[in-house]
Amino acid sequence: MFRPVRVSLREAEKIVAERLDLAGDRANPLHSALKEGELFAETKENGNWVKHDAGWYESTDVLTPQRYAESFPQDGLLTFFDIMVEMKDLDRLWPVSTQSVNKAGRPAKYDWEGALIHLSRQVFCGEFDPIKDCQSEVVRRMRDWFIANRGEEPSDTLLKERAKRFLDEISRE
Repeated sequence: MFRPVRVSLREAEKIVAERLDLAGDRANPLHSALKEGELFAETKENGNWVKHDAGWYESTDVLTPQRYAESFPQDGLLTFFDIMVEMKDLDRLWPVSTQSVNKAGRPAKYDWEGALIHLSRQVFCGEFDPIKDCQSEVVRRMRDWFIANRGEEPSDTLLKERAKRFLDEISRE
């Protein structure tokens, strides 16, 4: 199957929404990732791809593509179709779900695997030390991830159970 190296910002929005199962007015984290520098926008300039830092995206006036439905953008104006992101970066930030399709029973309500991967990345990158920090810090980080990526959070009891299991496994000798 063909897999592009880069996709337009509009296509990237669709990919992220599909991977996170976003519906309705739930916020798509793609634009935050661009603003915070976790994801780089690219444009073609003089035939070459140029990566732009976070400040570029925030200061760029990205026009909606409907305005140019039948004509090309004017010089210097960009649409969501002119700005590209690399698929490898989308895969890194929002991996394709490896969860098996549950044909029987109710599907899982919360993406615990995603939250634990996020915590593991934070530990690996040195953003926090779960051994020195308390369980409430792990619970807070998990809660923040669920709110940012799913728009809802599990109960405190469920968060504490998973945080305890995470800490027990990390501190095991």
